[in-house]
Amino acid sequence: MDIYAARIPEYARIAENADIRSAMLDFMIFVRRRTAELAALDQPFAPEDLDVMAEMGRLRGTGGITLPAHRHALTLHTSLTLQEISELSRPHDFEEIRRLVGWLSSRGEAGYQAYSGGFMDARDAVQPAGLRIQQLTEALLRNDDPAAADHALGLRMPLHDSYLVTVVRIGERRPPLPERVQAGIVRELLGTGQALMRFTAPDELVMLIPQPDDNGDAAGIGTRAREQALTLTRRLGELTGLRCAAGVAEGRRGRLAEAFAQARQISRVAPVRADADTVHQLADVFVEFGVAGTPPIDEWLSSIAERLAPGPDLVVTLDAYYRHDLHRLRTAAALHIHPRTLDYRLQRVRQATGLDPASVHGIRALSAVVTRVLSGVWRERGSSA
Repeated sequence: MDIYAARIPEYARIAENADIRSAMLDFMIFVRRRTAELAALDQPFAPEDLDVMAEMGRLRGTGGITLPAHRHALTLHTSLTLQEISELSRPHDFEEIRRLVGWLSSRGEAGYQAYSGGFMDARDAVQPAGLRIQQLTEALLRNDDPAAADHALGLRMPLHDSYLVTVVRIGERRPPLPERVQAGIVRELLGTGQALMRFTAPDELVMLIPQPDDNGDAAGIGTRAREQALTLTRRLGELTGLRCAAGVAEGRRGRLAEAFAQARQISRVAPVRADADTVHQLADVFVEFGVAGTPPIDEWLSSIAERLAPGPDLVVTLDAYYRHDLHRLRTAAALHIHPRTLDYRLQRVRQATGLDPASVHGIRALSAVVTRVLSGVWRERGSSA
């Protein structure tokens, strides 16, 4: 007990209470005695043993022990157990030591699960489910954070091998969404599916959508996960009444930070729309992705956008034109204008920029201009200057 108090400040605090200190000592003796007895018989912990461990975990959880201190205590317990085995072993104890270590690795996990389950149950009883899910999301995004397993255990949620990391950027919000509004949005979206999520900024929501290993595209993105990402993005737009842009990237558990960084970058170059019709992956915006990191090209595209600004509605027209694969009648119908009006606007583009919107060169340049304009990055840059 003195070692725990010396190495873990929170245990030093509770050890000052004589009753708590005595109960913890009794528990430590109980665990060591049952471990020795059951290892000798190669039997698992009995249900009543696990009940005792779960109850002690609950007491620590209600006593204010934090999750990092809880994990530190478990690590210290494992270390001290192995140290005791080493110190008490004699030259001819090889078989007994091998059996004990084997039992700990195979049977000891049940005790850990019972103790941690009780701890998380008590801790989570005073925390809203939405907050706990946000904590799990944050832990997973830190890659190897061991707290993720504890959060998942407390929530009774499985951890998946692969997630579609979705970052939704909320455009044109002044002032930013208050925290209480963010919490309400998360509660609403959690009822839509099994996604984990949290706000990483007042104008940015990250979601982790489980996806199976099969049926993925070349980037590892599954159809069902992509559809769920789009559904959640649209719902976020409805809840906020604001335009959104979503970037997605596939990530394996333990490497989600890298996928998060990529999805965030994609969301920042993707067009912001009032009614999202897609979520963007790298293949959708690779030109704009590269342009964002090349100032001379970005400035050239910005100069083209300036020539389009007088209109009328030239950027909106080009956006519809390219989204409808240069189909004249479908584009006019989408814009609710006469085809001849569309022809006039496309002619204005040619006159203003010297680029034919239907030519290979025109498509490459003007489609990038449209995406950059609709992403809002130039407008944000101008307002911050």
